[in-house]
Parts: sequence; C-alpha cells; structure tokens
Amino acid sequence: MYKLKEYDKAISEYEIALKTVPTERECLVRTNLSLASLEVIDYEDIKNLKDRLIGVEKILLESDCAKRDGNGRDKSSQKLYDKIEELLNLDSSSSDSSESSESQESSEDDETTQNSEQIENILQQQQGQSINEREEHERREYSDYYRGKKW
Repeated sequence: MYKLKEYDKAISEYEIALKTVPTERECLVRTNLSLASLEVIDYEDIKNLKDRLIGVEKILLESDCAKRDGNGRDKSSQKLYDKIEELLNLDSSSSDSSESSESQESSEDDETTQNSEQIENILQQQQGQSINEREEHERREYSDYYRGKKW
C-alpha cells in the first residue's frame, strides 16, 4: 500500500500487523508505520504539525525501537526518531525567537511557512533514506534465507 501511495490504508495495515508481528520484525513495522504517518501530515497546518510529529516519535519509541538517549534497538527507527527530534527542536527554537518581539508579527507568517517547508523537505530526505535502508535490509534477509537452497 505504501508503494502505491495509499498511505491511509498502509497505516491501517501496519497497525494490524503490530498486533501479530514477531518481536524481531516489530521495529521494521514501526518504521514503516512512521513513514506512512509522515506522508499524511499536512505540513502547512503548523498548529497541528508538532503534535503529529510527536505522535510519530511515540510510535518509534515503543518497544525501544528508538530511544531518547540515541541507543534504540533498530538503526533505521533511531535515525528517523533523531531526525524528527531535530526538526521539533528547530521548530521550537524558531518559535521562541519569534515570540520575543511584537514588531515581527508581519514576518511571522513568512517564517512559519519557511519552517514548515524546511521541515517537510528534511523529512522527505529522511524518508527516502529510511526506505532505502528498509529495502536493503529486506534484500539481505531474503538472500540469506534463499542462499544454499536447492530447488
């Protein structure tokens, strides 16, 4: 579903998969769920953007796939979590500086738009990297399984 860009369906399928997936594959499903969730975020809706990103972080933090200290049990999950955390820190630092002066109200909308575009671009780059890592992991896993099989 993800590759077909049917992200809502993919999210539903990943949520179902989390209930039955073996422990060793749970982080892969959580990473996929997070990537699909990032696709449906409205990056122009700044008010809800932070909450949605935090929601994606929570998916990655469950089962220690990613950890706040950077030592999650899955490299792809941790990398994605770290990138989201970096973006949340970027967004909060820019909102802190914009609150310091009322004279900047007219430029606040422009800055907010730039921030949302920057966040969206960075997340799209990270999504591409995570997808490539996931596909490489699956290729290795299946090639090990089929290696040495006699048909």
